This record gives sequence, C-alpha cells and structure tokens, in this order.
Amino acid sequence: MSSPFPGMDPFIEMEEWSDFHGAMIFAFRAQLAPQLRPRYVVRAETRVYLERSFPEGQQFQPDVRIVKSGEARRGSERVTSSSQAAVLEPELFDIPLPEEHREHFLVIRDRDRREVVTVIEVLSPANKRRGGDGYREYCAKREELLCRHVHLIELDLLRGGSRPATIQPLSGATDYCAFIHRLELRPKAQVLQWTVRDRLPELRIPLAEGDADVKLVLQKAFEVAYEGGEYDVTIDYHSKPKPPLRKGDATWIKQLLAAHRN
Repeated sequence: MSSPFPGMDPFIEMEEWSDFHGAMIFAFRAQLAPQLRPRYVVRAETRVYLERSFPEGQQFQPDVRIVKSGEARRGSERVTSSSQAAVLEPELFDIPLPEEHREHFLVIRDRDRREVVTVIEVLSPANKRRGGDGYREYCAKREELLCRHVHLIELDLLRGGSRPATIQPLSGATDYCAFIHRLELRPKAQVLQWTVRDRLPELRIPLAEGDADVKLVLQKAFEVAYEGGEYDVTIDYHSKPKPPLRKGDATWIKQLLAAHRN
C-alpha cells in the first residue's frame, strides 16, 4: 500500500529510518544506472563508525574511594574490626557502550578511469546530532569532498537535527532539503527546500564536464522504497510524529490520516 502522505512520510523518521535509508539508496541506484551507462557506473558504498551515545547530563562517579580507617568504621556498621571486610551486595548498572553505525551512500565513477565524479549522501539522524561521533564523521567527510574535484549531493529527509552548514540560514518553514554542490558553482550550492505537504522534487545530478545531467526523481524513489518496505504495516499512524510538527501541519496530518483510513 502507498503512503498516506503526498511526499515524505514524517513517521518514517522515528520508526523505520534505518531500513528506509538503505531502501532509498538502492532505489536511487536502480533509477540512475540505466541513465549512466555506458560511460559511468554507480555503486553503493558503506561508511562504518562507532557512535558513543551518553544520556544528556549523565555524571560518572568513581567506583572506589579511599578513606581513613576511622572514617570507614563510622560509615559502616558492618565493619567490626580492621581484619574484617564489609559484606556488600553487588548492584547492576547500565554501562554505555559504543554502537556501530553503517551508512550507505552512492558513488558515480567514470567507468574507464574509475575516478569518482559524483557522491550522493542521504543524511541519517546521527549525521545531524551535534556533538556526536556520527556528526563529526560526516562533517569531516563533507569537508573533504567539497575540497576535492567531485560533485556532492546531500539529501536531508529528516525534520530533526542540524541542517548541513550554510552561511545564510534556510527558510524556517523548511522540513526537507537537498543540496547540489556543483564543482563549477563552488563555494555556492544549489538548495531545494520543501515541506511535509509537498511532493518530493526531481534532482538534476551533475556528471563530468561536457556531459548532461541525469535525473533523479525523488518521489518515484520514495514510492518504491515505501511500498517495498511495506511500512504501512509497521508504522503506528495513531502516534504523534517526532520531532513535533508545527500546529497547522499537525491539524493537516490529522485530517489527512482520518481521510486515508476511510
């Protein structure tokens, strides 16, 4: 079944993002590959990193404290002499461990020279969480690509988190956006902005100098990914999307979902 939304489904962000991210990447590849042959090839590659997530405001206290013998006797009634050990029951605590993240992205290469021509990124929540390992990893990769002789496409289909850095702020009404960093336009980038009420746009993907752009129809890719993932079965459309919607959009979505159920 198709999504009840005309464009991007805001419920995917909080419930099915991990699966959806990969599905979109491979839907892009399937759409682009026939347009790129025979001069170019498009491949999905994977970035792997560890995300160290700690609860905000969490404080860590030392596990062992050295005290004077007199203080120990005063603080524990179970210590009866210097030769006796206190009897303590162990407690279970949650320990923060780094989590491995794997993120797919697309690379378009010249078939003969194997040189990278264009990179297509779909941002994940970890890429947009300021201060996190995923954010630092992505920003470093972005900076590296912008300093190389390649085109970069950044697609942000998440309402939450920080947007890719720009000198001028994006519109406050923007829910989703796409950045097209063309070599010939740097340090400027083409930016498309749209809302949760809009259909996803068509992107023009740049290639090597002298070759025409190819088309990436985001709406078509979204529909393929959504229906292939059968997200209508798993998403709870009775819940409230996170992050919270603007008041007008919340009312609109409530009406949209009610009509869809009928």
